[in-house]
Amino acid sequence: MLLLIGGLLLAFSPVSVAPPLGATPALADELSSARTQLEEARAALKARQAELDQLAVQHERALSALEMTQDRIAEVQAELDRSNADLNAMQAKLQERVRRAYMNRGTESAAFLETLFAEKADFSTVINRLGLLGRVVRQDQDVFDQVERHVRKLNGLEAELNRQRAQEDEQVAQLDADNARALRVLEAASADYKALKQRVAILEEQERKRKEAEAKAAAEAAANNAPAPGGSGGSGSGTSGSGGSSGNSGYTKVVTGDWCFPVDGPCSFIDTWGAPRSGGRTHKGTDIMCARSTPLLAVVSGSIWHTTPYEEGAGGIGLWIAGNDNNYYYYCHLESIAKGIVPGASVTIGQVVGYAGNTGNARGGSVHLHFEIHPGNGAAINPYPTLNAHR
Repeated sequence: MLLLIGGLLLAFSPVSVAPPLGATPALADELSSARTQLEEARAALKARQAELDQLAVQHERALSALEMTQDRIAEVQAELDRSNADLNAMQAKLQERVRRAYMNRGTESAAFLETLFAEKADFSTVINRLGLLGRVVRQDQDVFDQVERHVRKLNGLEAELNRQRAQEDEQVAQLDADNARALRVLEAASADYKALKQRVAILEEQERKRKEAEAKAAAEAAANNAPAPGGSGGSGSGTSGSGGSSGNSGYTKVVTGDWCFPVDGPCSFIDTWGAPRSGGRTHKGTDIMCARSTPLLAVVSGSIWHTTPYEEGAGGIGLWIAGNDNNYYYYCHLESIAKGIVPGASVTIGQVVGYAGNTGNARGGSVHLHFEIHPGNGAAINPYPTLNAHR
């Protein structure tokens, strides 16, 4: 894939803006070639991105398996603790019974026999008293049986805990290997990916200018061919204005003039909104895997609402942007925050605000940006559709 990207980059040549209507066949061929180059560049970028996104698929699969194992370990450990507490209570009860029996072994037996065969006791009374003794013995036997069952249960729980911990070690090793591989791939792709993305941007800009030139030429032709009275010309002018507005709107949407992707480099992400996490949590953002120290950009213009410049809590190093679009954007697990990014500071769209890392509860895991969108500083919404539209 890297060779494919390199070959495409070398094959591309500068593309001139399309000529007005009535262009010569040579210029028409040049225009067709420019469009082909743009489509090829877009296809190459899309293919490369699809390859990178497989890293995120593998990472999420491994992470989910590990989270489930860790949850089961916590459950087994809690059950083990409860069973140990119950067993300790039963053992204390038995020990007290044994102690009392030992301390009163002589007098207790004599007193019991004297009571059992008292002169005034009839046979039915003796039978009842023997029944009472049997119940006492059975109660002690029940306690012994409960202790034995708890011991068996504890042995089973300890065996399962050992199995789960061994599985956890294997999953952690697999996740570490996946993370290391992903990091190598992302770092290796950095130069070619950026060059290809830049080439696509250049070709798209040239395409935009070409469309502007065509729209202008069409408007001029319509004006020149209009009847002498200005009425129809006014209508033509209105049509031209509408076309210009549409072109500008399309241009703004393509280059994301009001929103830009937050990671400036090759990256990998999938939709993990609501995915299970340890402790019964669910994922409330999108994790964008990338190379360490990849610049992170302000997605919109606005101001810095809050920062955590030192590693703290689950999010580690992070920041909030209060966007001029009334959305709040959360970035966390950063390696560091860019110079000058402090609460109250103004930021412009595309400005570097930090650098990717794996701080907080991502420590030891994959390098990634955890990204959230909070409309009006309210509850988070799934950021994946927005990110995917602007990648």
